[in-house]
Amino acid sequence: MIEAVDRILVVDAPIVTDTSIQKENLISVFPSSGSSLNQHGEINFVIETCGQYLHLHKSYIYLEVELSKLDDAALAETDEVSLTNNAPMFLFDRATYSMDGVQVENIMDPGRASLMKGLLTYSSTMNKQNTFGWILETKDIITYKINKYTKNRKGTITFCIPLTHIFGFAECYNKIVYGRKHQLSLYRSPENKNSIVSSDATKFTAKMNIKRLQWIIPKIVPSLEMQNKLLNIFESNNSKAIISLMVIGNSHGRWVQNMTK
Repeated sequence: MIEAVDRILVVDAPIVTDTSIQKENLISVFPSSGSSLNQHGEINFVIETCGQYLHLHKSYIYLEVELSKLDDAALAETDEVSLTNNAPMFLFDRATYSMDGVQVENIMDPGRASLMKGLLTYSSTMNKQNTFGWILETKDIITYKINKYTKNRKGTITFCIPLTHIFGFAECYNKIVYGRKHQLSLYRSPENKNSIVSSDATKFTAKMNIKRLQWIIPKIVPSLEMQNKLLNIFESNNSKAIISLMVIGNSHGRWVQNMTK
């Protein structure tokens, strides 16, 4: 018989130290020149091939927006305006991710896609406890949201949207990526109607203007010993393929959303 002992009583266990990572830095990637943040079109973030160990799983989109009227005038105190649940994702029509010129994932209508995913997978305790605009629209929450965003009308609202909230591969693959060219593309929506709720349902009175957009990525600096091991793995091409949610037996998948009113 093997006697079980509660681990809090094992006071003579050896101390395990992990020195495989020297440090972790955050790098900022800005949209390519020519990208317009508030006009209908493509916004590209490009990382050229380089010797960096990037942890995409923990990366996020940093977004600063301002609320205004449709003519860019400031909102009046009487304008009761709130943001919908998952509002920042509805600013984009499409999101794609490519690596070395090969498309890894393509999301049409990322606002609805990430909304449905979140409703199915996120815990109710996440409500109001996140930085990416995930606040479920219950009766009690509407007043809270109107008050919250009223205070920010003349200032800036910030969001940090995890890449895992947008792309399935980023959620599934929690490893570093090395020596690849990356391109993240967001396609700006021409209108904000799915992002903003007005107290007057008969007229749409407000919009969100993107003031700042960055892609923040953790850059891992392994120890020298670990770097040598990793380089041997990458050079011998023994690294594992990036996995994502896929139907067994298929190399690619296409999921179509049908919306009915």
